[in-house]
Amino acid sequence: ELFPPEETTGLARTIDRHDATLAVLEPAQVDALMSESESSRRDLTSLRVVLAAGAPLDPETARELEIRTGGARVREGFGVSEAGPITHAQPVYGRTTPGAMGLPVTDTVAIVVDPDDLGRVREPGEPGLLLLAGPQVSPGYWEDEEATAARFVDGWLVTDDLVTVDADGVFTHLGRRDEVLVTTDGRYVAPRRVEAVLQRHPAVRRAGVTTDADGGAVIAAVRCQRRQRPSEEELLAHCHAHLDSRSRPERVILVDEIPETDAGEVARDALRDLLAER
Repeated sequence: ELFPPEETTGLARTIDRHDATLAVLEPAQVDALMSESESSRRDLTSLRVVLAAGAPLDPETARELEIRTGGARVREGFGVSEAGPITHAQPVYGRTTPGAMGLPVTDTVAIVVDPDDLGRVREPGEPGLLLLAGPQVSPGYWEDEEATAARFVDGWLVTDDLVTVDADGVFTHLGRRDEVLVTTDGRYVAPRRVEAVLQRHPAVRRAGVTTDADGGAVIAAVRCQRRQRPSEEELLAHCHAHLDSRSRPERVILVDEIPETDAGEVARDALRDLLAER
């Protein structure tokens, strides 16, 4: 049964009613499934596999869902609109890499290239632009030859996603090209992943990540839960425990509000201006 991503109420009831064995969800739906009061009264043990795609998945939430379902395998995946439903997924059986997109699915080819030279393939671990080919890739955009020519090149779909791939062929998503932060020393930082880690802290209600006015240091802004006031040191220690050294913010600043776009996402330029005044 199709369940709109923006709808979360009744998700547990739907799984219970249909004895669903496979659920493809967005991480927000996974969070809602675990927090929905009705879910505790519903039988979710029919689930065998849960695939979460669209945003970083909280590892603690994934473990809680595995316990709640009696052993469902909760895995992360990845897909784009032009190559649906997915292009990558963590293996259902075998070794998984927390926080990674996983491996290309059957008959899908994925490579990582230099964003400024699509003919130059990046080395393992080196960030670059994701190119895709496979049976699920669209031939182009309907009645838009200009956009098709720009995004479908020599048999490849040129995405806007920056990724890395390790020596074992496991891909990790850094973020969209227009949102990934690039520091002065050349590091690529995925702000949404840092925000997701900070928002797992019980005292944090909302987090936003940007660079300082000089574009060098990664800075996080945090809006706290009511009657909570964690120290900067406590939040930095939380980041240190859950992020690699390349992604950790150098500062965490407590704020009353985090600027947002009309779509409800972090307005990073406005956030940078706000933090420059602190």
